[in-house]
Amino acid sequence: MEVQAWSPNLTKERCDAEGIKFIAGKEELFETSDVISIHLVLASCTSLSIHVVLFAPLIETSCPLATAGIVDYSTLSLMKPTAFLINTSRGPLIKEADLVRAIKEGKIAGVGLDVFDIEPLPLNHELRELAKDRKVTLSPHIGYVDEKLYSVGYLLAQRRDPSVLNLFILFTVFGSYSGTIRLVTSMLTSTGTRRS
Repeated sequence: MEVQAWSPNLTKERCDAEGIKFIAGKEELFETSDVISIHLVLASCTSLSIHVVLFAPLIETSCPLATAGIVDYSTLSLMKPTAFLINTSRGPLIKEADLVRAIKEGKIAGVGLDVFDIEPLPLNHELRELAKDRKVTLSPHIGYVDEKLYSVGYLLAQRRDPSVLNLFILFTVFGSYSGTIRLVTSMLTSTGTRRS
């Protein structure tokens, strides 16, 4: 399997170091991929302009690093009709109305979404209806969860210590949960709470 990547700030050198094929443009990535999995930070022109003003007030920008709406109908139309799109990153990276249109028109084979513009996804949302034909798979923003994470959460719940639970939630949402698991498991072992 060949893995290829594109990002507004990705370099060929970084891809070469990871053994990944560098794609110079978003369009080429969408045209040539069989499965596209999105892993981008959500950034709008508004949030980026604050940084531009703070660090370079004389520079005008068209917001080239903005990622909100980076996948629109024209981008989706480039995909092979046999290709799949997966988004576990941030919902607003994809223009939802454009995605719905592309699915209805058969532009792509299927889509897996774990994130949405509005969470939880409203009960009457069109994506829920499209999920009935099995071309759309939806999950409620739990793409980061695995068995190990659940087991640590269970141990913490038994402890009933809100400060530890808050720390755990903070790290799993904003950091690496594998590091959190090691930290919390170590904490529970040292306090005698962990069961073998």
